[in-house]
Amino acid sequence: MANNAERGQILNEAIIAVTIITIGIFGVIGFLATAIGEGRYIAEQTTAVHLAGEGVEIMKSIIDANAIVGGGPWNEGVSGEGFYEVDYTTRNLGATVASLASGLEASCEANWGAPCPLSEICFDDATGYWKYGGVNNERRCVKRAISISYTGGDPDQIRVVSTVYWRAKNGLLRNVSITSDLFNWR
Repeated sequence: MANNAERGQILNEAIIAVTIITIGIFGVIGFLATAIGEGRYIAEQTTAVHLAGEGVEIMKSIIDANAIVGGGPWNEGVSGEGFYEVDYTTRNLGATVASLASGLEASCEANWGAPCPLSEICFDDATGYWKYGGVNNERRCVKRAISISYTGGDPDQIRVVSTVYWRAKNGLLRNVSITSDLFNWR
């Protein structure tokens, strides 16, 4: 009888051990799935931060080009308040996408489609650059708005806010903004 009892005890211990190991494995798999998802979000956010920074740098480039060329106002090509779309080939801002009072941020944060008048910037597989109208197989696209305003009514200071909007893999709309003040240093 003791022999049968020992066998039953060993079977119970084996079942408990397999259960504990299975729970541990599922825990590790769940952790890895979460880590992979978070890694994807961090990669999207990093790209958005770089594209927002590029928007500010483009504005600085326009101001610096005015200083190099000389002869015109320091803020030539950047003189109107509003929201703009720029890329690395932009030399002046052109027409505004929306006025500062238009509620552009709210419409783009709430909806990717029609209420948000911004064009998509997509990663172009052929060139390796992010650009308007870029074509890629994964639809890695964002929208970027550059807000220009004069702070405190000072004509020698421009506030630039570069905001990038994107739809995360979970379907949520995300955004990141970088702000910089540009001054008439001449």
